[in-house]
Amino acid sequence: MSSAPLKAVEISAFSNQLDDLRDPVRVVVMVAIENILLEQGMGLANGNWLKYVGVGVWEFRIGKSVKAVHSKAGFPSNKQLSNFPY
Repeated sequence: MSSAPLKAVEISAFSNQLDDLRDPVRVVVMVAIENILLEQGMGLANGNWLKYVGVGVWEFRIGKSVKAVHSKAGFPSNKQLSNFPY
């Protein structure tokens, strides 16, 4: 599989759901999209972060904690956030 960059498409339903999230959760989601999904693209399909659900549709699965998101994004660990489940 190629790890070519993906283009983000703003979909109003997704935008509305994102707007409804609490600020800390919204930040984690945006960090994951901007620093993991957009950077690593289809390369994520080799792990648990991206799952094929059929006919060109993929599900981006954000890690179970802020620590998982920061680690996958290549950010330094922060002990205060390490076990925050967002």
